Amino acid sequence: MRLFAAVILSSTAAVLGSAATAGAAPANDDFAAAIPITDAVGAHAGTTLGATKEAGEPNHAGNAGGRSIWYTWTAPETGTFVFQTFGSSFDTLLAVYTGTDVGALTEVASSDDDVGLESTRSRVAFVATDGTFYAVAVDGFGGKAGRARLAWQPGPANDLFAHPTSISNSVGSVVGTNVGATLEDFEPTPSDSGATIWFEWTAPDDETVKFSTFGTRGFDTVLGVYTGDLLESLTAVGENDDDPEIGCCTSFVGFDAVAGTVYRIALGGWGGGEGKFTLSWSPLVRGTTGDDLLVGTPGVDEIRGLGGNDVLQGLGGVDLLLGGAGNDRMLGGSERDTLIDRRGRDLLNGGPGNDFLDSRDLRTPDRVDGGVGRDRCLVDRRDVTRRCP
Repeated sequence: MRLFAAVILSSTAAVLGSAATAGAAPANDDFAAAIPITDAVGAHAGTTLGATKEAGEPNHAGNAGGRSIWYTWTAPETGTFVFQTFGSSFDTLLAVYTGTDVGALTEVASSDDDVGLESTRSRVAFVATDGTFYAVAVDGFGGKAGRARLAWQPGPANDLFAHPTSISNSVGSVVGTNVGATLEDFEPTPSDSGATIWFEWTAPDDETVKFSTFGTRGFDTVLGVYTGDLLESLTAVGENDDDPEIGCCTSFVGFDAVAGTVYRIALGGWGGGEGKFTLSWSPLVRGTTGDDLLVGTPGVDEIRGLGGNDVLQGLGGVDLLLGGAGNDRMLGGSERDTLIDRRGRDLLNGGPGNDFLDSRDLRTPDRVDGGVGRDRCLVDRRDVTRRCP
């Protein structure tokens, strides 16, 4: 019995000792004792168990919280950075400030739940200035506490609506990545898009144009075009997940641009997808639901038939020709053209240049002629081909 009692007493003491340890305040509980973190990329594991809130401390992300811990970080370079609490065991709050007095801080960015995700984790993006001292607070929603994980890394330069990448001219393309991008409050989210980046384009002329992610591989893109100067009051010009002629996972928005108008272009991933992308823009020649003759210009064009039995003809430039629902004739120009038709009994002729021709519709036989040049043809087994290696 004595041995049994001793075991009970020993176990009780161990439990009490563990409880006392769990209740001890973390080393970085106070603002003045913040843990310094360094570098452009990193992560730190800690805890908010036993943490408290100081007198004068702000409500992080607009919530009273009550279990905050602190970090300090000096930006190693100027650029967009993302801080997040993914991997924490509780419903977090996250806030970034400038200032050296806990009672007189200036908020740079804050987050309760990451925008656009069913998440109890927090994520912020902001443009940091090289050499600037930032204070970072991790707290719990409504005073929740637990294991905390803070991670940080550079984000895309055009992650934020206020810092878009400027693009210009009637024709162009840009490659990049949306990996590490975030969604902001009030940001439009067509088709459950996430990880959105922004571009700004001023129309040089009154003309019909298109923006497209054709050529992107590896993730399902979502595209939106808007007008307006404030994120919370944008007007949608067009939004698209899957291109109506190409399908998954390319996005396409065509519209009548007005010279001098500033258009905001958002590129994201369906369901929060991330990856490398290609964004292109050019004049758009677009058909009707009837029979049309659609002829491009000597420059770069995108030519799209809709309904009817159309004739689509490229001239100069690297053109993209997409047939519609009818039996179409598609004739490439002198450059490296792409011809795609997924419906109807069609004729595809690449013409001069090294062309790409795609007639895969699993329907009535098509006629595919690569033309002069080193062409690539993707066809159905029943299609009739000529000059296709």
